[in-house]
Parts: sequence; C-alpha cells; structure tokens
Amino acid sequence: MVKSWDHAGMRATGSHEVIFNHVRVAAEHAVDVWPTDAPPAARAEPFRLFANRQTALLAAIYDSIAHAAHDWLVRWLAGRVPAGLGHPLSRLPRVQEKVGQIAGLLLVNRSLLEQAAALRFSAIEANLAKVTITDNAIQAVNIALELTGNHGLSRQNPLERHYRNVLCGRVHTPQSDSAWLAAGNFVFQSQG
Repeated sequence: MVKSWDHAGMRATGSHEVIFNHVRVAAEHAVDVWPTDAPPAARAEPFRLFANRQTALLAAIYDSIAHAAHDWLVRWLAGRVPAGLGHPLSRLPRVQEKVGQIAGLLLVNRSLLEQAAALRFSAIEANLAKVTITDNAIQAVNIALELTGNHGLSRQNPLERHYRNVLCGRVHTPQSDSAWLAAGNFVFQSQG
C-alpha cells in the first residue's frame, strides 16, 4: 500500500493506493469485462444501475455533510446573541430566509437521493442528480458560512471542516462538466 492520501478535506477517510503485482483474476471473478473496442452502450442497464447506486451512495455523503453543517448552524444561530442586538440571530428575518434557502436545497437533495436509491433514473439523469446534489450541498454550506462569518471558519467550530469536506464532492466522478456534456449530447441526439 502506498500511503498517498493527504487531502485538505475528508481527512477522516483514506484513499491510499494499493498496488498488486503478479496477480491474476479468473475470468469468472471479473466484473464488467468487455472488449476495449466494444464497450456497452451508454443506455445499457448495467450502466444505469451503477449510476443510480453511485449517486445514492456517493452523493449521500455530501448531502449528509450539508445536513451536519445545517444542524450546527441552527444551534449556533439560536445561541448567538450579539451585544448590540439583544436577542439571538435566529430571530432576524434575513437569517430565517437563508436557513429556509438551505432547507429548500436539502429538500431537493432528499428527493433526488430517494429517486436514485429506487433506481428510477437513466444513467444520464443519475449523473445529473449526483452533480445537483453535490452542488446543492456545497451551496448550503456556503450559505452557512455567509451567516456565521469568521466564526464559521474557526477551527473550533465544525463548519470549517464541513466546508473542506463538502468541496471534495466536486472531484468525485461524474464531475459536472462530463455530466452536463453527456446530458446535452443526449438532448441533441434525441432530437432526431
């Protein structure tokens, strides 16, 4: 094993490299094997199932990070009483609006995750759902940082860790550019 994992986010996880030398895998134990010059079609059922499962599992990580940030934010806003204000920040309409915006993003995520878990998406839709869930999670944590200011970036508070962690969702496949390109290509091919 090559201990190569030294990431800014997701520090509690590990993605070290494992190198196998002189290892043979019997054909009956191989998964998704096909000739390199004849890969399965993008609409193939194995791709669709994989894309749904990947979205349900992987995007749920980043959605959960956003939920953790939301939960911490709500507690912090309810307990933060600036001296000049005389009451918790949670009473301010602007703060309530922003927390409501986060709730809306998380609601969309839940709906998309449920669809992916039920294997209801095409492969292209599942990839778009992963990108949308990840983007919504990042936006939710960004809003939390806007509301907390410097307090949110303090290492004494978990929000800065949630921020570093949620940004890692962008690098997991499929990345937004490839998901959007595939979806756009499919739209134009479907036109006839």
